[in-house]
Amino acid sequence: MPAVSVVVSVTDRPAAADELLRDEVARRTGLPLTDVVIGRVCPRCGSREHGRPLVLTPPGPMHLSVGRARGITVVAVGDTGPVGIDVEPAGAASFAGFDEVVLHQAERAADARGRTRTWVRKEALLKATGEGLRTDPRTIRVDAGCVALTDGATAWLRDIDVSIGDWAVAVAVLCPDAPLVSVRAAAAAAGGAASR
Repeated sequence: MPAVSVVVSVTDRPAAADELLRDEVARRTGLPLTDVVIGRVCPRCGSREHGRPLVLTPPGPMHLSVGRARGITVVAVGDTGPVGIDVEPAGAASFAGFDEVVLHQAERAADARGRTRTWVRKEALLKATGEGLRTDPRTIRVDAGCVALTDGATAWLRDIDVSIGDWAVAVAVLCPDAPLVSVRAAAAAAGGAASR
């Protein structure tokens, strides 16, 4: 089983993310879907109504992340360390002022597609670290590959080709060695839920 599984679905239904996460956790553990419970916890306030997704049952070292944009949901499930995933329409970062609020002083993006790729990499990394946008994106420099974090940890970034539509997708994994990442499209089942 890959260290990180990325699942892509052409839906942005609010319930789709948890369905995809439950399906992938069940695939990885061999448990029936009915035995997998996904919850949330906010690292700031402790609320269980919002925040980072987590596996409530079965217990074990499973790390989850969700990215959504209009018409697409992507999830990442891993067991080697915290994960983060993000998705945006390719070229979404074409607005004036993007460079000033997002790019590190040493980063350059030739066009809107490059800016968007940089943005999804940063967002995936900040989700994996649990910092989110509490960290100024201008303070981090990203490329596909390995990123050394200030606390001594290592993050691995990978651009994901979803092969459907024109999207920029990146996954980040906090672990010492480059993880194996698999990507698959979710199978549609009754009601649009992911199936096995």
